[in-house]
Amino acid sequence: MTRSASLLLGLFVVACASDPAPPPPAPAGPLFQDAFDGPGAFPAGWDSTNGDVSVVDAPDAPSGGKALRAQSLTSRPRDALALKTLKSPGATSLTCSFAVKLAKYGGDSQLTVGRLDIAGGALLFDLKPDGWHFFGRFGTQEIADSGPGQLLGKWSVVKITLESTGNVVVVFDGEQRIKRVDTAATPLDASRGALELGLASPPAVADTEALYDDVVCTSR
Repeated sequence: MTRSASLLLGLFVVACASDPAPPPPAPAGPLFQDAFDGPGAFPAGWDSTNGDVSVVDAPDAPSGGKALRAQSLTSRPRDALALKTLKSPGATSLTCSFAVKLAKYGGDSQLTVGRLDIAGGALLFDLKPDGWHFFGRFGTQEIADSGPGQLLGKWSVVKITLESTGNVVVVFDGEQRIKRVDTAATPLDASRGALELGLASPPAVADTEALYDDVVCTSR
């Protein structure tokens, strides 16, 4: 090896030794989150709202101070919904959690208060004063489960996970239910989804109101 070649090699080795290793990538943050603590009555960050949906003062909300309110009046029963599109290229799992309180409800049937979609299917979450329920449709496949509870006027936490592998996990106030979808019959894609909170098809028997707080969606 020539002297000049040796010198260049030595400089290269020194430079490599002196350069610090690149830092590890920072952990990914939430895909979307909202504690509804921003200014104004409109829920910023959501793609669209329909019906009577607004941010209101809620001293008992888990995050403290404010919450998203969806309401339907007896005089004009209608959907009250907020929608957020969720995209995470390459993700195989989508999870959304939120706190919810059924503040007013005069009916005795299940009331849909939340929905999580991915490409290939969707899961609807329902509340009524004496219990909770979920229903999922994935192609021609359906899943469902339920549990009891005294829920009128009480804050609860819902966590829904939909996976491209077919696993469906629902946790309500710490109580977990796991279901399985046959992805050979219905392919699922968790990299594309949407979260919808609010009242879907509320009854006309009485004023209906649900409050929401601490919305967090993640993917992996």
